[in-house]
Amino acid sequence: MNRNYSVLLLVIILTTLFALSPSALSDEPVTGVEIGQLAPDFDLPQVDGERVQLYDVVAENDATLLYFFLAAS
Repeated sequence: MNRNYSVLLLVIILTTLFALSPSALSDEPVTGVEIGQLAPDFDLPQVDGERVQLYDVVAENDATLLYFFLAAS
């Protein structure tokens, strides 16, 4: 069996397993927290290198939207 065929077969198997997983079969989104539960505090670096904490941003604003670019693509 050549290498390309083996890689293709592995991709097909993994795709099939993912498609049949319980989370893929559920209509509900997979989340790390329950609806109504507070998000865990975390900090991230800004462009200037300083770090910003989620709870500080939430305390300073009426509404906060978290958008995770790579997770949304």
